[in-house]
Parts: sequence; C-alpha cells; structure tokens
Amino acid sequence: MIIRNISFWAIISGAIFGILFILFEKWFVILYTSAVGAYLIMNQLHVPLVIFYGLIVAGAVIQFYLSKGRGVKELVVTKDHAMD
Repeated sequence: MIIRNISFWAIISGAIFGILFILFEKWFVILYTSAVGAYLIMNQLHVPLVIFYGLIVAGAVIQFYLSKGRGVKELVVTKDHAMD
C-alpha cells in the first residue's frame, strides 16, 4: 500500500543520492553534521539565514581540517586512547 504512493522521482533521487553517499561518504557526513549543528544553533539563537550558511561553512572547514584527509575507516585507536 505504501509502495504504490511513492513517485518515480523519489525512487530515482533516492538511488542517486544513495550512490553518491557511498562514493563521497566522508564529505556527506561532514556536510550533514555541520548543517545539523548550524540549524540547532540558528534555531536557539534566532539569527538570520546568512549566519546559518556561515555556520555550515565554518563547521565543514573545521571538520575537514580536523580529519586531515583521513577516512573514518582509517582511524586507529591507540593504547592511550583505548576505552577500558
């Protein structure tokens, strides 16, 4: 019953974005988390939309800088940082 109501374009766009997410996993995660963080800040402070976009860019730049080009799967837990 639910499947009959799904449009053709929803299926196509879901497939395209699914493939893009697999190919660009790190960038999508960074952009998504920076957008969610910017939205939460903007929602609480009631700032203009321009600040929202600035927060997205700032969050993405900081996350890219902190990851230094490493993928999530390449991160190694050292003995000092291992959870007991």
